[in-house]
Amino acid sequence: CREYGMFEIDVLRAVTSNAAKALGKPELGSIKIGGIADIAVLNYEDSPFDFTPLTPFGAKGTKQYKCYLTLSDGQIVWRR
Repeated sequence: CREYGMFEIDVLRAVTSNAAKALGKPELGSIKIGGIADIAVLNYEDSPFDFTPLTPFGAKGTKQYKCYLTLSDGQIVWRR
């Protein structure tokens, strides 16, 4: 992640708690007692990825996060 200008913790915040706040759902995007159980199981792995369509300057990477399981409110909603 650092090769693209963000630390891993900043990437994870951007797609969890910060995204929830931006959507006006501050109760989502974090793990806490009594909270809604939305969890993604990720792996950071070697896998070429082309960021060119997503950026004005183009970029290619050699690693990316891949999601293997997603739970929403405690129920499996996606599994690889």
